[in-house]
Amino acid sequence: MPEHTIATFKAFHRLVPSIVKRLSEDRDLAVRAMANPVLAIEELGLDLAPEVAREVERRVRFSEERRSRLSAIETKLFEAAGERFDPESVEDIERVLFSRLKLRRPADITSLEPPPPPGLEAPRFAVKKIEARARKRASTRKAKAAPRFAVRRIEPPPRVDPLERLKGAHPVVDLLLQHRAITSVVPKLSSRAGYEAVKKNPRGVPVANIVVRLPGHVE
Repeated sequence: MPEHTIATFKAFHRLVPSIVKRLSEDRDLAVRAMANPVLAIEELGLDLAPEVAREVERRVRFSEERRSRLSAIETKLFEAAGERFDPESVEDIERVLFSRLKLRRPADITSLEPPPPPGLEAPRFAVKKIEARARKRASTRKAKAAPRFAVRRIEPPPRVDPLERLKGAHPVVDLLLQHRAITSVVPKLSSRAGYEAVKKNPRGVPVANIVVRLPGHVE
């Protein structure tokens, strides 16, 4: 159970050196921190307030320039929606669009989940056997040639964001698409279930060495 609640990011930043030290001393916990540092910090007995946890996650995932762009988009987004919500939560998005703003939901759209980030899907290949041409052989005892194959990578079809179907229906939709253009190309932190899976088998993660660095500033 968490022993101490961190209410502000500045308060969290003051604790970062001790957090880094404790992570450096525990290889398995450091591996779990790579999957989700917020949950690893929780294991250290620290409870991050929701806004602090969100800021930690954002700094882990995005550069300062991208964070600045997201912040500007969210300011306009919350104003247009008339409330604050999590722009990366499909449940929040559906509630705002279809319950609060009363937008019409296309009948063939069952989820507003964004396409997965590029590179997360395993590549697929097509293999075709190349038939050897008939040749006159000098000797019938000559060893049979090994079969030859042609390998072609199958490129996946372009993934279309389901939100595109609602583009132009409301300023909130257009702002969400701008937001997703930044966030959907970067994987989210591991879920609690994924974190627990790593916890059960830390040696299954192929990590030889871990270096934890401390940011040199706080905004």
